Amino acid sequence: MRIGRVVVALSAVAFGLVSVTSCNGDGDGGKSSNVGKDPRALVNEAQALWQAEDFKVTGDAVADSIRSDYDVCVHVGRDLQGTESILGHPAEVIVVGGKAYRKGDVAFWRAIGGRSENTQAEIDEGAARLADKYVTTTADPDDQLDGMGSVFGDAKLAYTMGEISEIGGKRVIALTARQGDETTRTVHVLAEGKPYPVKIQVDGADPVNLVLARAGKGCTPAAPPVDRTLNMDETEAA
Repeated sequence: MRIGRVVVALSAVAFGLVSVTSCNGDGDGGKSSNVGKDPRALVNEAQALWQAEDFKVTGDAVADSIRSDYDVCVHVGRDLQGTESILGHPAEVIVVGGKAYRKGDVAFWRAIGGRSENTQAEIDEGAARLADKYVTTTADPDDQLDGMGSVFGDAKLAYTMGEISEIGGKRVIALTARQGDETTRTVHVLAEGKPYPVKIQVDGADPVNLVLARAGKGCTPAAPPVDRTLNMDETEAA
C-alpha cells in the first residue's frame, strides 16, 4: 500500500473525517556463463526462479517521497511476511491472499498520522485505535511491497547487458532497462549458472534498492486472526 494511501486511510478510519471513517548461497553449482545471452530472456528466467522459490529481501524503496525499509521473506514471488519500517518506525507486515496487513505500535501510527492534516490530538487518538491491530487493505499489485513481483518491471521492457560486478561475494551481471525518460531499472543476476536475481535497483524519482537471497528455510505467510484485524477497505467504503 503506497504511503500516501496509508495517510489518507488513517485519517478516514482513525479520525472519522471522511465516512466513519533467512539465507543460503545462490546458484546451482553450474559453470555455464550468462555473459552474451539475451538480456530479456535472462530477466524472464530470473523472474521464473523468483516465482518458484522463497527469497529473503532486504533494502529500501521510496514512494510519495517517503522511504520504507524492508526485511521480509517472499514466498514464490507472491506472499510475504516480515518487517517494514516507515519514517524509522517498524511494523509487522504480511501480504497473503491478495490482502496486505500491517501491525504497528502507537509510535508507528503517530508517525504515519503526522503526514496528514489532522491535529495532534486526532493523530494520538487514531494511533491509539490502530496500535497493535492488523490494519488490512487490498494489496496494490503495483506497490513494491504489496506486489513484490512488480520489482521486475513491465514484461515489455527492453533490457541491455552491462558489466560484471560483485554483490555480497557473488559475481553478477547488470541487466538494465529504461522506464520513460528519467527512470532506469536494473536486475542483477548471477553471472554463472542459473541466473538467480541478486539485486533489484531502480534509479529515478522513486528509487528502489532491494537485495535478494534464496531463503534457506522458506516461509509460509498466513493471514492473522480476524478478530485482530481492522479492515480499512470496508471502513473506507462505508
